[in-house]
Amino acid sequence: MSIKIFIFYFIIIGGTKIFCDISGPRHRPFITPASRKMVFDNIHGLSHPSARATIKLVTERYVWPGIRKDCRNWARSCISCQRSKVSRHVHAPIQDFKLPTARFSHVHVDLIGPLPVSDDYRYCFTAIDRFTRWPEAVPLKDIRAESVAKAFISSWISRFGCPEKVTTDRGKQFESHLFRQISALIGSRHIQTTAYHPAANGLVERFHRQLKAAIMCHADENWTEKLPLVLLGIRSAWKDDLSASTAELVYGEPLKLPGDLFEPTADRLTDYTDFLDRLRLHMKRLQPTPVTGHGTRKIFVFKDLATVSHVFLRQDFVRRSLQPPYAGPYKVIERGKKNFKIDVAGRIVNVSIDRLKPAYILTDEPGSSGATSTIPRTQGTNAASDGTRTLSTPPQFRTSRYGRRVRFPDFYRP
Repeated sequence: MSIKIFIFYFIIIGGTKIFCDISGPRHRPFITPASRKMVFDNIHGLSHPSARATIKLVTERYVWPGIRKDCRNWARSCISCQRSKVSRHVHAPIQDFKLPTARFSHVHVDLIGPLPVSDDYRYCFTAIDRFTRWPEAVPLKDIRAESVAKAFISSWISRFGCPEKVTTDRGKQFESHLFRQISALIGSRHIQTTAYHPAANGLVERFHRQLKAAIMCHADENWTEKLPLVLLGIRSAWKDDLSASTAELVYGEPLKLPGDLFEPTADRLTDYTDFLDRLRLHMKRLQPTPVTGHGTRKIFVFKDLATVSHVFLRQDFVRRSLQPPYAGPYKVIERGKKNFKIDVAGRIVNVSIDRLKPAYILTDEPGSSGATSTIPRTQGTNAASDGTRTLSTPPQFRTSRYGRRVRFPDFYRP
């Protein structure tokens, strides 16, 4: 245990007495509580270095009791640093949808485009059933709300009935008054993903990847001509997680594909006199299969997100040069396992937790001799999951490590 000895002496500069520490090679003036934050801002505000570098710069030039703790708290609570620096992004565990109760009860809907013009079509309306993974793709000339609504009714509802849940992104077509009225008319619950977080609609997004790759393999810009055959292949393809093809889950038997050489024999067909009853019994026994996660990533969530009153929101759009990666701080209205509701300019916005990080804001503590605390407030000093330490509320009086109250001489006080 090393003990640092300070030697204080009055130095007169311009007729003013300055209380300084002369124990080191550089005279360090003693700073009163009223001026400590201003001294920190003058040094830290030059280039906004890290807390460790800031402590080094300040302690080389000034001295006061608890200088390291104050500098660490102020550096961590710097709004400009929190808004401009990226320490570590949040990667929350993926939440699963509840398994659907029946076929075609939960459908995911989205749009593709703009694509190369083919027969005056530039867009594509896509939908996929969560139970059977049955896909639909309808070419569109435009993506107005009326066109999307007509495609949804003609290609899905007219064939498979009204779904219980419809999951979409935050496109203007799906936020329109027309689509809300259609959802209310058919009795469906409309679920929207959060901004810049399409994972909740990942089933149809993954279908887009497969559909586009299949069309590109044909090397033909007239994609509307290839689309029906591509859908036939996707519906007939074997899926390991389902242990069946999509067509088998919908129709009860595989589809006949181009190139099949043999037909079922008459002897085989005569064994199925009660084919309809067997088919109904088989379809009743079908159980939904949860989606398989084809990738793993390290889970990380700031523990302070459970207690903070304000958060910073990551801006995932294409930013301008020198534009901060985070905006805020914004007040937390409601917390969830995966989503937070925050107040953004007076509007309640539902955002994914993956885009958030806790905000540490300075608050004045009366009777603490100028000391500051940050949000979140915790009892004691605990280690957070990112290796940092949460800040504790300073006591009303300075105490030693053994709990003894420390009383400074009057000339140390302002």
